[in-house]
Amino acid sequence: MPFNKMTQNTDEETFEQLFSKNIIYEIPLFQRNYKWANDLMDGVEEDFDDIIGNNTEIHFFGSVILYPIENRVTEAKRFEVIDGQQRLTTMFLFILACTHEMRRWSLEDAKKLYKTYLVNNQENAGSSTVRPNINDRAQLNGIFKNIITKPFEEILLEGSYQKIPCDPNSREDGKLRSNYNKFKRYLNRKLKDTPDTEKIEKIYEFLEKVLKACRVVSLRIYERHHGPLIFDKLNANPVSMKIHELVKNAIFERIAKQPPEIIVQFHDAYWKPFEKNFSEGETGMENYFFPFALILDSNAKKNEAYKVITSDWKEKEKKLRENNPNAALSTESIIEDLSEYQKGYNALTTGRSEYPSNVQKAIDRIYRAKLPSTSLSFLLRLMKRIETQESFIPEALKIFNALETFFVRRSVCGFEGTGLHAVFKRMWGALEEIGELNSENIINYIKGLPTVAVIDNLQFEEKLKTEPMYGKGISRFMIEEYDIYVHGESPEFNKETEIEHVLPQNINNFGDFPDFTPEQHEQLKDVYANLIPMSAGFNKDLSNKPFKTKQKLINKNSMFASTRELFEKHDEWTPETIKKRGEMLAKWALIRWDY
Repeated sequence: MPFNKMTQNTDEETFEQLFSKNIIYEIPLFQRNYKWANDLMDGVEEDFDDIIGNNTEIHFFGSVILYPIENRVTEAKRFEVIDGQQRLTTMFLFILACTHEMRRWSLEDAKKLYKTYLVNNQENAGSSTVRPNINDRAQLNGIFKNIITKPFEEILLEGSYQKIPCDPNSREDGKLRSNYNKFKRYLNRKLKDTPDTEKIEKIYEFLEKVLKACRVVSLRIYERHHGPLIFDKLNANPVSMKIHELVKNAIFERIAKQPPEIIVQFHDAYWKPFEKNFSEGETGMENYFFPFALILDSNAKKNEAYKVITSDWKEKEKKLRENNPNAALSTESIIEDLSEYQKGYNALTTGRSEYPSNVQKAIDRIYRAKLPSTSLSFLLRLMKRIETQESFIPEALKIFNALETFFVRRSVCGFEGTGLHAVFKRMWGALEEIGELNSENIINYIKGLPTVAVIDNLQFEEKLKTEPMYGKGISRFMIEEYDIYVHGESPEFNKETEIEHVLPQNINNFGDFPDFTPEQHEQLKDVYANLIPMSAGFNKDLSNKPFKTKQKLINKNSMFASTRELFEKHDEWTPETIKKRGEMLAKWALIRWDY
């Protein structure tokens, strides 16, 4: 196949060129893991089908950004992969799969592929051409073990595979292993109808076509710190980097010139504990950085979080250098700053914490009420104030109640939490200007915003009595809170607890409900007064049964005090009794959620 180019860039390279130069491509130890999923791999296989079938001669595989570990680019034997690890690793896995398949038919030809593409023979015989991050290395070691059986090993001229040092706790299964196996299955399908005598030639043909057709634009950078800057502009990865991955890369970039053992020590002593302290794992960490960025800059947008966080480091470093031109912000202090709001974040996003019991109860209500994520930046600051100023706790509890009331009332009246972003991101700064952080100032601030609806008592009461509540996100919380009120303490609510209609949601025979017309049923079935908590199994058994039937069973068996109360107080369930219960609940709610 002639070497045609897609661009005029002198750094456009085929994968054949990339993997036959006795170069080692090192993924930084703590860069993100290899993670191309099935949908991306399916796309790669489709591209390979086009290439192997001669439908495509050239396929652009993206860009790679490389930093030479030696000082002079032309003499470098090792490159640090700033961007492109997913592409390089995927193609490397394909070559590995081809070598494994070739081993079945010719050990000599397998050795040739092994020595040409898979290992570097100039520096250390048997050293892998691509070295993944520390978590993925065990998988690659396992894949090489799968290829290098004893007969194969015996014919190698220079030793065997030199295992890459890896985290002893890392697993040998994962995306790297699964995609290697996926390529093996792909090759088996492609070779299925090929006679055994022709399979060696076919494997060579497949590999040659793919390695020559697939191109990257290879960028060599002179300074390591230029990598993230170029990456931010060029990154169009099928798997876009997330905020927490960008932050992690930026932190480790600051110590990249340190010896590997120092980098590992920093990771284990600082980054790893920070990462593990998120109650929701990687998802929790990812969601943490935007509200954290809003604390630094209230005008930040979500796609600017990474820039805001790293700019903060630069500003702090700038201040340090006012007194010492050589001063630098330590990576340890960066982790310390990032951790500042972590305890509060975990509490607010899980409902569990080690705060004093009165604070924990308030957090639990905030969590169950599902206050919008837009409130997190404000609440994180509030939690920090609680941690550092014990005397502030009584006022903090009033603030929690005021925010809960504001949100509950709006939700009952049909206002979504999505419109509150502008309110919460600027509120802390506005209150600091006023001079005092308290519940009264918060409510006055919100009431002073012309675009934000603050629900008064009349609106709230009317909606509670007449508005359909079933299906609203806030309904479960309000039903739980009334049960707590009746019970005197927190009942056994869990994920299995369901919301039951006293008057059934669906009626097949109105003869069983003689007090209701179809119109009245439609009007009343979903109102607050007609909803009660019920265990899942119990709810299924009761379903569409008449009131009297439910009454006999629930009086004795329900664990929920508000449910027992309803069936104890009422001998019948009519439009009038629903109305009266609605009035009672509305009066209770006005007191429960009062500013």
